[in-house]
Amino acid sequence: MNKEESFDKSSHFRIVETDDQLERFYYCNRFCRWMAFDTEFIPEKYYRSKLCIISIASPRGNYVIDTLKLRRLDGFLKLLESPDILKITHAGENDYQILVSDYYAKPKNLFDTQMAYGFLNCDYPLGLQSLVEKELRVRMNKAELRSDWEKRPLTHEQLRYAISDVKHLYPLMKVLEERLKKSRKLSWALEECKRWEDSEYFSAGPSELVDSLGGMLSRNLSYKQRVFLVRLHRWREVEAKKRNCPVNAVLKTQYLNIIIKGITLGKAHLIQDRTIPNFLINNLWPIFEELYERKVSTVERELLKQIPRDDTGDPDISIALDMLYMVMKLKAVERGISPNLVISRKELGKMKNDRYYYPSFLDSGWRKELLGESLLEWLRRRNPIDIRFHINTCTLTMADWEEDASGAGLVPQKSVWARGFHVIFGKWYSKLIEKIAESLKVFKPLAKAPALVNQPVLDAPEEPKVSD
Repeated sequence: MNKEESFDKSSHFRIVETDDQLERFYYCNRFCRWMAFDTEFIPEKYYRSKLCIISIASPRGNYVIDTLKLRRLDGFLKLLESPDILKITHAGENDYQILVSDYYAKPKNLFDTQMAYGFLNCDYPLGLQSLVEKELRVRMNKAELRSDWEKRPLTHEQLRYAISDVKHLYPLMKVLEERLKKSRKLSWALEECKRWEDSEYFSAGPSELVDSLGGMLSRNLSYKQRVFLVRLHRWREVEAKKRNCPVNAVLKTQYLNIIIKGITLGKAHLIQDRTIPNFLINNLWPIFEELYERKVSTVERELLKQIPRDDTGDPDISIALDMLYMVMKLKAVERGISPNLVISRKELGKMKNDRYYYPSFLDSGWRKELLGESLLEWLRRRNPIDIRFHINTCTLTMADWEEDASGAGLVPQKSVWARGFHVIFGKWYSKLIEKIAESLKVFKPLAKAPALVNQPVLDAPEEPKVSD
């Protein structure tokens, strides 16, 4: 039976808002075995998210650190970086993003309850409230979820909410840890959490630029338009940082494509476009014009080389990846793992847009163990897949193809040692594959090829028994 969360002893807390209090907090907790924490921040008003409070639960009690009243967070960061203290979070990626980017933290020994649950159930990502109610049978009050954490003084309701977010994390962690041990996946979950210990995980690069532009760089743009889009994006970032405001307060993302497409037709054309305000074009046209007409630099040329052009013109690659993604999902579900943990749709999109992009994290650790070398080889090659349906099975075949010298069509390359790969599914999997194939309209074989021999076969699990 669910218990209503009450303001009991576990809800008591100490407020940390001076340097002396932060130092005492550190000395009281430096030998603790674990520390659960959560952050509250404002992401929508400033260029960078503004950290407002850190709520903490440890064996020594509960704390609320008022980060707006402290010049430094040294005491907390020392605990965060201690390899002897287990840090527990729920959906902690954004928390670590702020701490690593703004405070140069180097967190160690991490356990995230949301991620851990993803190794036990396909229902990922699951919010803290739902997970606590499901695993601990405790009902949480999330009334302050959209609260103004920047306003001072903090209300009693805000402080109580902040503590409720962390006081359940340790018992939740123990429940999930035990289940992960029984399923022999604890090392997998800890390995995935360990990725957040690497500062490179949170660093920005060319891929971040592509993500920020929402795929616009992959659309049918001329070279000059692509350069202009990169410049416009950078100008917007610089302006937002200068004003300490969100980038959309400088120039909304929804207007970027309109401006990029219309710049070649001139100011008058853009002013006539009813989907973008006239005052914006009048005020910013000199900037747009200068960014568009400026000579391309060597740095810009090198940057554009790292950003893929659109590969959607080749449907074979897109179809192959969709089919392989389905195979990955089936393997994950078979082990009781959320497919979203194996590879994200964003990473899959990068692979579709760039024929040669391959996420290196697939080649090590639990992902390699789960997927197997044969499937990973398919993902590296991404060649067309031939689909054959039989009475009770479905066969997918991928081979290295080359143009036959006699002009007879596509044939397997003679120099390839494996001469292609096969993966065979039983009746249960065939139904799922058939649905995808039907939606992609790929029943027609890609090419007729001679029989392939000595082919590695991906292990297919037994068909599940269906009770009447």
